[in-house]
Amino acid sequence: MSRASEHAVALEHVCSREDLTEVGLSEMGKTFVLLGNESPAPCPLAGSGYDVWEDTLAHMGVLTAPNQRGQGHAATAVSIAVNHAAESGLIPQWRARTDNTASIRTALSAGFLHAGSQTTVLLGATSNRPTAGGSPPWCSEPRFLCWGS
Repeated sequence: MSRASEHAVALEHVCSREDLTEVGLSEMGKTFVLLGNESPAPCPLAGSGYDVWEDTLAHMGVLTAPNQRGQGHAATAVSIAVNHAAESGLIPQWRARTDNTASIRTALSAGFLHAGSQTTVLLGATSNRPTAGGSPPWCSEPRFLCWGS
């Protein structure tokens, strides 16, 4: 496990633009990257992290290298980040787009409980053209909300 920012950046380099937009791992305040045993340099397998919101919440995120998905690496990284947040006195929180079933499954398998959904409306939007995800520009993608158990 690495806390070095260069490992979070290396993990992001092998992931899609959509994954990067969803997570933003290297920009999070606390990151934890699971590394493989390759030589000469270890390869990042998955990473998790969180940002602290309002000195109370740990807003969680996870990112897994595409060729490492489905092997349990995300669950391991999330477990480490959640434990770190809880030991710091924070309440872990998970938000995912409602169409991101992999993220929702990861959250639920990590012990998060479904707490509701979130829709954001942007007042003053000047365009009626749908976003890339199909939502109107004044409405962000719906989010699935979870709280640490």
